[in-house]
Amino acid sequence: MSRAAAAAAWAPRAGIAVLAAAILIGPLWAPEGFSWIRHTTSEQAGQGQAGAWIIRTGFAAYGLGVLVAAGSDRHGRPPVRAALAMFGLGLLAAALWSNAPVAPGLPADPREDWLHSVASGVVGTAFAWPAPPGSPGAAATGWPGPDCWSPSRCRC
Repeated sequence: MSRAAAAAAWAPRAGIAVLAAAILIGPLWAPEGFSWIRHTTSEQAGQGQAGAWIIRTGFAAYGLGVLVAAGSDRHGRPPVRAALAMFGLGLLAAALWSNAPVAPGLPADPREDWLHSVASGVVGTAFAWPAPPGSPGAAATGWPGPDCWSPSRCRC
């Protein structure tokens, strides 16, 4: 396996591991009243909150890992590569711009909150963009179907 192939295989996994660790340990530094059941990961990374850097680091690590995978995909799957790039860039943007804080009394920048919402929307859109065959969006994206996720069976 080449160095690039190894990086493409392990970078997203490492990013997932960092994000999972951040989700698990982040609440230990979260503001009083934060609940990982009631609040989102974006709220955990809220503006000015204690420990917000932990989940932002997870967002950034996962985003970078996915971007490495997108850049390393050389199997002629442009829609898949584009969706991965959108997902990775959205995560990096979500790490850069934070949600409004859930802790009372902390100042909030509404523009930064809005930018975080846009970044989160990009991440969500990247899940649905390469639409499955037969769906209304499939013809527009040119995605050939689930076989395209496997390089050995790709019909792209």
